[in-house]
Amino acid sequence: MEKDIDFVVPMVFPQDAEWQRSFNRYHNNNALANVRFRSWDTEELLIRCVLRFMPWVRTIHILLASESQRQPWMMRYPKVHVVYHREFIPAKRLPCFASPCIEMFLHRIPNLSEQFIYANDDMFPLSPLAPTDFFRDGKACVEVKEKRFGSTLNIFERKCLNQENMIGEPFGKSYSRTWLFTGHSFAPILKTVCEKVWESHGREIERWLSPLSRTDHSFNHYIYLLYEYFAGLTVNHAPRHQYAGESTSEALLPMLISEKDAGIACFNDNERIKDWKHRAEVVRKAIGDKLGDTKEDIEAIEPIESKEKRTVCIVHYNTPKLTQYAIRSLLKHTEVQRVVVFDNSNQLPFMLKNRQFVADNPCIEVIDNTRGQIIDFEAFLNEYPDREPSPGNNYGSAKHCRSVQWLMENIYEPFVLMDSDVLIRRDISTFWQHPECAWVGEIGENVRERFGYDIQKLQPFLCFLNTPLLKEHGVSYFNGEYMWNLTSLAPNHRYDTGAWLYRAVREAKLPTHELPLGEYIYHLGHASWRDRNPMAWANARRECWE
Repeated sequence: MEKDIDFVVPMVFPQDAEWQRSFNRYHNNNALANVRFRSWDTEELLIRCVLRFMPWVRTIHILLASESQRQPWMMRYPKVHVVYHREFIPAKRLPCFASPCIEMFLHRIPNLSEQFIYANDDMFPLSPLAPTDFFRDGKACVEVKEKRFGSTLNIFERKCLNQENMIGEPFGKSYSRTWLFTGHSFAPILKTVCEKVWESHGREIERWLSPLSRTDHSFNHYIYLLYEYFAGLTVNHAPRHQYAGESTSEALLPMLISEKDAGIACFNDNERIKDWKHRAEVVRKAIGDKLGDTKEDIEAIEPIESKEKRTVCIVHYNTPKLTQYAIRSLLKHTEVQRVVVFDNSNQLPFMLKNRQFVADNPCIEVIDNTRGQIIDFEAFLNEYPDREPSPGNNYGSAKHCRSVQWLMENIYEPFVLMDSDVLIRRDISTFWQHPECAWVGEIGENVRERFGYDIQKLQPFLCFLNTPLLKEHGVSYFNGEYMWNLTSLAPNHRYDTGAWLYRAVREAKLPTHELPLGEYIYHLGHASWRDRNPMAWANARRECWE
């Protein structure tokens, strides 16, 4: 009996505004995006083809940049498992826009089977395929052909030779003009081979890894096929595959697709194809005709039950042990899938005392801003020349709010915001049970009798923030014109943490839900200040986190 086989395919939906902003921030190359990332709107058709012609596939892993890329149709298919880049690509390599970088971390996909098939989103199975077309007796089915390069090598050819020689050297193989070609088709890969490649060549891979672009030194998934080949882990076999590029006439496409034994077809796109929209329409119609499913058939597919991930975000500042206890108290009482720690420390980084703790708890994701890699606070403060002289907290409230704003901009699912000097007393699941609300939490007051004002705010110690809804209505967490210590305007503009959000949500007339925080948490307050003894405070409440 054949072992489980998974199917893995990365997808990009360039019409997503969040993705566009991220791409332009790092790339500033619209010409590249217009070609490399343009969509033929065939992604769901690919999934339907896999389900029809490869029904033995256990799980289809769709790799997406973030939640904003997820499409409603993905929820129709029980076999589809959506995986976000942050779940398998190290944080220091994000955001990622280059397929070679994505491919280097495939083996880190959660719950990936030992045997899996990797595909591009322009590759389609168009006739029945068997598990033995890809794996036999624990070996990958790979047909290797030797081709001869010319005297002048382009970037693709240099890349091929570089990875051939890197993988081949331990096996006594060396090449100068020979291309070991495995075909532009589905790639059968063994997860343990990926791990062995990293063990042997991890330093070289890390050296040339780029999350932004392809180079002649970047490696791609072919290194796994080459390792399988050199190590004797391949069977000389490959299912029929066809390549339809710019030289394939549009008239031939329906004929190629309709063939009874069409096998696997790649409908490649590049800058030389000018009529790509019409070409895509032709491909969509021909594949749709072959599948034969009506609109009613598709809509009749029972949607799978969606269990949204529970995410908690914490802004950390110089209290690594206390923040660990805060997270431990959270995990003790409440089931969550993701804990994001945004580290603003300038003396005691979160990872200083928590490296093993993070390793033992894979749900924890640390975003390192200890050197201003993400938010340059010096430059940030210079945007407010009229700010008050440096206060005792070094503009801590403003920096905290700006950090929360970054989290709102970069985490697309709703999340619970939790202070680092909070200990959870009981299950806080109820904070996620009001998805129609902009926020869930407790209203507090910021009273300054000396200045004569009383400002209401959403208490930041523990609150639910409906990020998609807030974004939809243009509601921000940070507003420098209404931020304590950043403005010299009228006293009623001296807003504390959570005050601007509270006001903006009220002005937008969005629904909210109040909960009494005292029933759920202990809160120290100002834990990083010199007059506090956070560890004594936490140890006195060991029942929360032990």
